[in-house]
Amino acid sequence: MLSILRRSLLTIFCAYGGFILAGMGFQKMTEYADFQEVARTHSLVGFSFNLVVIGSVVALLAVVAGGLPIVVTVIKSALVRRRLTPLFALAIPVLAFGTFFGILPLLKAVFHPGDQHVLLGRGLFLGTLLTTAIISVGSICFAVARSEISEKLLRFALPPSILATLSMALMSVSTFIWGLGLQESAPKLFTGNDGIVGSSTLGTWLGIVIAMALATTLAVISLIRALSARVTLYKATA
Repeated sequence: MLSILRRSLLTIFCAYGGFILAGMGFQKMTEYADFQEVARTHSLVGFSFNLVVIGSVVALLAVVAGGLPIVVTVIKSALVRRRLTPLFALAIPVLAFGTFFGILPLLKAVFHPGDQHVLLGRGLFLGTLLTTAIISVGSICFAVARSEISEKLLRFALPPSILATLSMALMSVSTFIWGLGLQESAPKLFTGNDGIVGSSTLGTWLGIVIAMALATTLAVISLIRALSARVTLYKATA
């Protein structure tokens, strides 16, 4: 049951990682002046957007609160046992994102705004970001899975996981409501091509909502498994 609890918590972390990518897409789309103007002048759009922002902050704090003690334990255990593999795995996200930010100036230099190959540059950007995120999340999960984590620490991480999952659900619903509000208040903007990389706004919004919903569903299923494992462990020790 302890292994099920650990796997469930790691799956929630993976779901959160996927959710972040969808959230970044939403943030990128809504940073344009037209969307910000609609948010200021229409209460439903503005309110739902603010809920997404609040949810993102709460989810981040919850993941840090639940995950940081586990990461510290992994580092301490690796140092005591002189095992370099977990330390290297934890260093991979830093190296990956360092490489990603190092590539950004190159992409900007090669693909200029208005260039006929600008869509290719944006596609490379999104592909590089996705690859970096997958490698980073996977390496952290690998480090935790290969380390001994106490039952007490895993139980400690469960309440923050609940909060993170609830925040993901809040953001998913709020993003969906944001789109409905945009459709009602600014239909031309909603049916235009102001989405990611100049794509359909409607298509981008639907893609983000679907991605958020899938990530949230995965987190909810994993949370249920984690809670069930925790109950079983509690009964076994009672």
